[in-house]
Amino acid sequence: MRLSLIVGLFCLFSALTAAELRLAKDGKTDYSIVYTAKEKLAAEELKLHLDQMTGADFKMVEESAWKDEGSKPAFYLGSTNFAKKQNLPTKELKTEEFNMKTVGKNIVITGGITRGTLYGVYDLLEQFGCRWYAYDTTVIPKKKELTLGEVQRRHNPSFEIRQFSDDFYRSKSRGKEIHQKTTEQKRRIRATVNLWSPISTRYGTSHTFYQFVNPNVHFEKHPEYFSMDANGKRFRGTALGGWEGGGICMTNPDVIEMTWNKLVEYIELDRKELPEDKWPLIYDISMQDAIPYLCYCPECKKISKREESESGLLVHFLNQIGSRLKEKYPELKIKTLAYVDCSKAPKHIRPLDNLIFQWCNLYTVNDCFRPITHEFNKAQKAEYDGWRKIGATTALWEYWNMGGRYFSPLRVETCFDGIAENIRYYHKNGSTLYYCEFTPDYDRQHSQNFAFLNLYVAYKLLYDVSLDENELVKDFMQGYYGPAAKPMTEFMNLVRAELKKVDMPLPTFETRRPYYSEEFMKKVWGYIEESLRLTEPGSLYRSHIEMEMLAPMSVILRNGYNVGDRDFMMKEFRRIRTERIESTKVNPTV
Repeated sequence: MRLSLIVGLFCLFSALTAAELRLAKDGKTDYSIVYTAKEKLAAEELKLHLDQMTGADFKMVEESAWKDEGSKPAFYLGSTNFAKKQNLPTKELKTEEFNMKTVGKNIVITGGITRGTLYGVYDLLEQFGCRWYAYDTTVIPKKKELTLGEVQRRHNPSFEIRQFSDDFYRSKSRGKEIHQKTTEQKRRIRATVNLWSPISTRYGTSHTFYQFVNPNVHFEKHPEYFSMDANGKRFRGTALGGWEGGGICMTNPDVIEMTWNKLVEYIELDRKELPEDKWPLIYDISMQDAIPYLCYCPECKKISKREESESGLLVHFLNQIGSRLKEKYPELKIKTLAYVDCSKAPKHIRPLDNLIFQWCNLYTVNDCFRPITHEFNKAQKAEYDGWRKIGATTALWEYWNMGGRYFSPLRVETCFDGIAENIRYYHKNGSTLYYCEFTPDYDRQHSQNFAFLNLYVAYKLLYDVSLDENELVKDFMQGYYGPAAKPMTEFMNLVRAELKKVDMPLPTFETRRPYYSEEFMKKVWGYIEESLRLTEPGSLYRSHIEMEMLAPMSVILRNGYNVGDRDFMMKEFRRIRTERIESTKVNPTV
């Protein structure tokens, strides 16, 4: 029996070790990267990271030039002949879905028509320890020997759209190099910024009514195409900043016809100018910003009154467009905003299934520091749930600490505890499109605490809701703050604990923070001072600590707390903000 057990264990060990592939050792590799022409970027990204990781030279070979199938091991990327011979999924994969499998000594990654294979490459690189925390923080571990066990994994992103108004857009003000680095980082963590969104960007992705019925062209001759106010007067919005405050008359048959014809024009232009794998799947038709109501003309008002919400008028209008779209382009969808007077679902009318209602979790009432399931957000949850109850396809427009004028005065806080639970709740209820207004505010010279951590964790969860946010935090803290990971984690946990004690809602315009005290700020500054001691001046880690210093210094200085060295804080606050001003270009060429 003992001999049998020893033999059995040996066989098991041999099987396990046999399944492990040695991809590189001592700066050398036998592996090549074989790719279809469409997957050249995926191949370039895999080679870039593997070469840096191992010091080896992983040769890239387009499939048409590959002559060593069966005799040499390889990574096979895309819908290669090798993948087809193994009966691995290719055409049936969704647009961003990938399938990864080890076949003998080979690693095969196939993917959907847009970025599936590329995302499979990033997934594999993450298994090797690669991380992309922020535009300035990439971790590519050095490996004297790189191995891989047997792999069989298939994944489709949890959310189809994963987008923030974050540093990607702000990076344009800081020049071409930083914008390029930010673009690369967003691609690698699989964010769907407008460059890679399934929504058409030909004319705008929100507040687009006037892109279909242009007041510059039609208002003077046809005021009846536009919204009526409570006094019976037709009006249009201001021309500044995108025609805010105006609308269209949604029961006017000419408006319906014009909207449909313009939509077809946009679709056909996209299909004429873009390759098929980049054809948009979603087109936006949504209300202008800053309009308190849609239309008070008798016909429109009749529908709104019956439905007990102006959203009924919106659904009535878009159902007519959506029914035509279903016949002519059954694969496409229309996205609109469930916003302001339209945030509450209609009472009777039901939307078509090719309409997407992007419900806006309004910052004026929502407490972003707590999840939507918290009692302080009860009214918000009821609105969102209302759309789900009528069978609507829903998307999200969230608002965290938005930054800019909304983050004035600077505050020590983090909305981290409102992130993971919300994302999972929305996903559980069928929403797969997520957009959020939030920015680290680099170009405004100050930063919200743990902004890049919040972004990183949210992007990762939007891609895969099954991930553990606490493990993501640990990983980020170590990679982003380095030797200061421990005190920075303690700083964050202190702020989170104090926010949970606040017994009043904290919507955007509520700037009071009951936990502010001299004792609290002494603890915060103690963590900052420890982090400064642990990081080298001029280092990347030190720059990240300095970013987190701005809000605490502002709170301490303006409240006159007896904390730390006041002269030091004033000098550092001025220096850090000045450096940010100088690093921002007024008219960048990007």
